[in-house]
Amino acid sequence: RIQSSEGEEVPHYETLGVNGSRCMVIRSDADGWWNISHRYLVSVKQGDVLRVTAQIWNGSESGRAGLEVAAYDEKRNVLKWNYWSKRSSTRSRFETITLQFSIPEEVSFIRLRLAGQGRGEFRFDDIRFELIDARVGAAS
Repeated sequence: RIQSSEGEEVPHYETLGVNGSRCMVIRSDADGWWNISHRYLVSVKQGDVLRVTAQIWNGSESGRAGLEVAAYDEKRNVLKWNYWSKRSSTRSRFETITLQFSIPEEVSFIRLRLAGQGRGEFRFDDIRFELIDARVGAAS
């Protein structure tokens, strides 16, 4: 179960981010996997190059947190929930995580996911999702 402090809804925002900014805070009291997914599917074309960057703070002794991108086919069926992923490797300080990838032929839509596993507090700040290079002739 993902919980928030004082009964507030998840995701919860607090001024615990980089340089005191507001950031997303996840508090988990379970050992299992959890994720927060963006609500929209993003249409992509084969050959598009995208980059996701975030500041991630992992306050768990044994848990993990990171970025994931789920991939969907042209009928919006999930191909894989973590088609691309990268985890934070530090504890109790912010780390910049960058995930850059190119879209293969079978992927028509993607969705950003913030994911983790385990008990503890996890923070996500300054999340950026960028189209680095659009396929020639594709609308961006």
